[in-house]
Amino acid sequence: MRGEVKSDAPVQRLRFTFSMAPMLRFVSHLDMAKAWERTFRRADLPMAFSQGYHPMPKMQFAAALPVGVWGEAELLDLWLVERVAPALALERVGGVLPPGLNLRGVEEVALGEPALQAALLSGEYEACVEGADRERIEAAVRDFLASDFFVYTRRTRKKTRDIDIRPLVEALELLEPRDGRTCLRMLLGHRQGASVRAFDVLDALGVDPLAARVVRKGLVVAKGSAHRRAESRSQAGGE
Repeated sequence: MRGEVKSDAPVQRLRFTFSMAPMLRFVSHLDMAKAWERTFRRADLPMAFSQGYHPMPKMQFAAALPVGVWGEAELLDLWLVERVAPALALERVGGVLPPGLNLRGVEEVALGEPALQAALLSGEYEACVEGADRERIEAAVRDFLASDFFVYTRRTRKKTRDIDIRPLVEALELLEPRDGRTCLRMLLGHRQGASVRAFDVLDALGVDPLAARVVRKGLVVAKGSAHRRAESRSQAGGE
């Protein structure tokens, strides 16, 4: 029966573009992965699995979302041991999605393409803050963009680390106010071993990250020698 563990080598790789409702922004990455595994099983897709005592579905997200952030065009690759037309995968998966997830498109990509995480170039984010001092944020953005480097101290429960986040902020701008909220657009780069979170940038600008609602609008990945922005799709096949 499809959906069970298959030991065969993968013969197909499908890329799913999906969106999340804001209510899912506090779901952990691990729980999100489990939700997609259950969804693929219910959709009866012939998933490929890893080897070993605890086989896991061969699937990969482009980048984990920080808790508190939701996404409008997330990317997920799934490897299959039997070929399934993207249109059929779209129909099957779309019919069994849990509340809050919406499938925007499915396309086939070559098995030999780089891993999504390795191909990821940047992510576009939008952050809105209610009751913020727009003029002060505007000045902070201006000073940040004028700097050659900006050392930010990232604090976790275990340690603190100083990071120059300036090279990773590829674009930063204030947007038109929305319902009295101050909103910013950020294009944040992803490098091997280096990344910056939208919450880090807000903190660096003097904005309370806990007061912001942040959404990831899309992802930019390298496809072959070309760059491509992941965006909403309404049908199978993507581009």
